[in-house]
Amino acid sequence: MSERNTKREYLLRGMIKCACCKRSMTGVTRVQNGIEYKYYVCNKNMEEWYFKNGKCNNGHIRASILDESVWKTILTMTSGDEDIYA
Repeated sequence: MSERNTKREYLLRGMIKCACCKRSMTGVTRVQNGIEYKYYVCNKNMEEWYFKNGKCNNGHIRASILDESVWKTILTMTSGDEDIYA
């Protein structure tokens, strides 16, 4: 979670868990043809890349899609008259 280790911003950094194995998910960026694509990846998959400890079956999640969905939900919850703590 250290700011000094952050090269790019991810809206849900440090907040989401893998639905399959319950590990934290990490933001990663891939560059293809000069275009950056951001993803959230299960940390178990990161271990596979670096330590060969086995892999989680959960796929990568496009950060732009998940971030937009979360923002829409927050805006919907906060724009109405209903109590968000109900």
